[in-house]
Amino acid sequence: MKSNFLLKLSLLTLIVATSCIQPNEQSTKPSQTSGFDTSIVAVIQFDKSEYGPFPKEYEPTNLTTDEIMQLDNIIKEQANTYNQSLKEHLKEAYSVYFTNHKYKRQYIPVINTKGEKEVWANFFCNSWSDDWKTEVVFVKDGGNCYFNIKVNLSTKKTYELNVNGYAWESGAPNSALPQAGLNSISRSAVF
Repeated sequence: MKSNFLLKLSLLTLIVATSCIQPNEQSTKPSQTSGFDTSIVAVIQFDKSEYGPFPKEYEPTNLTTDEIMQLDNIIKEQANTYNQSLKEHLKEAYSVYFTNHKYKRQYIPVINTKGEKEVWANFFCNSWSDDWKTEVVFVKDGGNCYFNIKVNLSTKKTYELNVNGYAWESGAPNSALPQAGLNSISRSAVF
């Protein structure tokens, strides 16, 4: 009799305890924080009212974890192409090597006027505070520790790859840079 009572009491306790647990509601909005390392990746909302990497006609959007993985792959592939295009004497200073640097990344996703998803990706080695997770990092020099690139996720094309220079080299001749569409002012290329 006593064991029957203890069994019923245990069952009642289990029912009461589990009925108080709320079901996990899942949002239909894409996750911006799960599935990737938030200590090195930040997705920043495009703000039309501030100076930004895209025209004000573009609309802010979000990124899924899968899209972030696609971005990483596209950008690494483009970095390899860019590195191969550099003249030998520039490789140390301007190559983008993901194995040498643990780049932090800022992604600003938008929908362009054609309805395509584009992302401005900003990479840097150092940050001096956690503001980089909400505020865009702009650095004028610093070499290959700082670069950015635009990626059209819909077409899988990249453009405007900019690798920072060094303060001492302003006015460097165009012949010092790779001939893959880059110039000495912006170090920009369309691939």
